Amino acid sequence: MKQLLYILLILILISCQPKQEDSNQNDLNKTLTYFLEVSSLKLSENDLVSYDVGLDSIQKKYGITSASQNDVTYDVALVNKKNDNTEDSKYFWENQNITPIYRLSFYGDDSKIVFETKNLKSSKHDVSADTILYLIEEDLNSTYIKTIAYNDDFGEMLSSRLPEVFLEKDKKYTLIIHSYNLNTNGFCDLYKNGLIYKENIKFGGLTIKRTFGDKDLSYTENLTSGCDTLIMICLYNEQKLSYEIAKYSDDTQKDLSTLAELQLYTDGIKKGYILIGAYSPLSIGRADIYAIKGGNIDLFEK
Repeated sequence: MKQLLYILLILILISCQPKQEDSNQNDLNKTLTYFLEVSSLKLSENDLVSYDVGLDSIQKKYGITSASQNDVTYDVALVNKKNDNTEDSKYFWENQNITPIYRLSFYGDDSKIVFETKNLKSSKHDVSADTILYLIEEDLNSTYIKTIAYNDDFGEMLSSRLPEVFLEKDKKYTLIIHSYNLNTNGFCDLYKNGLIYKENIKFGGLTIKRTFGDKDLSYTENLTSGCDTLIMICLYNEQKLSYEIAKYSDDTQKDLSTLAELQLYTDGIKKGYILIGAYSPLSIGRADIYAIKGGNIDLFEK
């Protein structure tokens, strides 16, 4: 329903555009129609592989190519910090590399399942790949996100292994794989009950550790052509000693599909991290990232 409203909004915007022949107007119309086609594709394709096939065709049609993935060798949470010296504190990270967060939706079959990442390969020569795994009920667009299982490192390894869980028949679930931080993205194989399930999965994501308060706001701006971001907020559960996904955002009405915005209302102070990634492997690029809250902002280690 949300993206149907976006499409309607774009159609209205296009119909209201004045009849101008200048290049700026033509570029705007091209961008709006590109967004319309990508939004329609998101509605029709839940599988990321099928989505990328369709997205590749749309990008070629409009002459858009995904930006190259330039290596960033610093910790994103420690650079380009700016405070606007107003009542609200603002963090700003400029021109950050946006890599894909792997997501897989499927239906249960009344069986017990164990998911595990193996055969990790880093995108960098001098840094090891490191996965983090989540399993949630339904999908990320659900009104209420329920995290079933989480794991960072399994044993002494950087790979991840979820505890055995029972998945109900015909109930939808979503598996999420992202890297521990910006420098540990790469490729991995996904195993299900000890057998190979998906090969050579590309995983990434950018994490910003943070202590959250009431009315926190996170968003991306100034994305390169073809880039499409998503944002999650993951909170640390002190009782379970693990993380849970609390909020998710893909597109918003205030800009085109290349903008994701997420606001979190918390009951007291919560520790966790902002997770930013590309919608799919073909949606990579670079973006500016903002994190705003009233009061102090600090980073933390679990």
